[in-house]
Amino acid sequence: NGRWAEPETDNLGALAFWTDLLDAGLRPTAVSGTDSHSEEEDQYPALPMTFVHAADRSEGSILEGIRHGHAFLSSGPTVAFRARGSDGVDVVLPGKHLPTDGRFDVTVDIDRLAEDATLWSVTSGSMLPIGECGPATTRVVRGGLVARTWWRLELRRGSAATGDLLALTNPVYASET
Repeated sequence: NGRWAEPETDNLGALAFWTDLLDAGLRPTAVSGTDSHSEEEDQYPALPMTFVHAADRSEGSILEGIRHGHAFLSSGPTVAFRARGSDGVDVVLPGKHLPTDGRFDVTVDIDRLAEDATLWSVTSGSMLPIGECGPATTRVVRGGLVARTWWRLELRRGSAATGDLLALTNPVYASET
């Protein structure tokens, strides 16, 4: 809740807690929020936003999208992916499932990126850089990835794993349970 780099938001702690819940087999959907108190604060470009894939703009459809994890969080850039599992089936939404062996190839399109960043594949216990991204539109293609029980994408400023988070997806799961 709030800008990523502000220590008082404890966004790092919240991300670690969410990851621990995923590792424990729970499937909470990550959402972002903000606590702005003025029109000026609302215009700040790095406020977190939740983008929900929904059938339509109705409240029910949006809540259904959140309930199923069909969302990503961003401070501006948009992230869209197509993951192909070892069974040849494509997944294009977070919250979906790939084969239980966890093997997949991914194509990621990033738009509205204002600065250099790195795209990371994150799964239980590991974080792997899968592509450097530049301003405007970037496509990253990476094969041979393996997830333990879940994976998500994180877009981070610069090239360090500790760079400010610009966007992240909710997980894709490597099993139906």
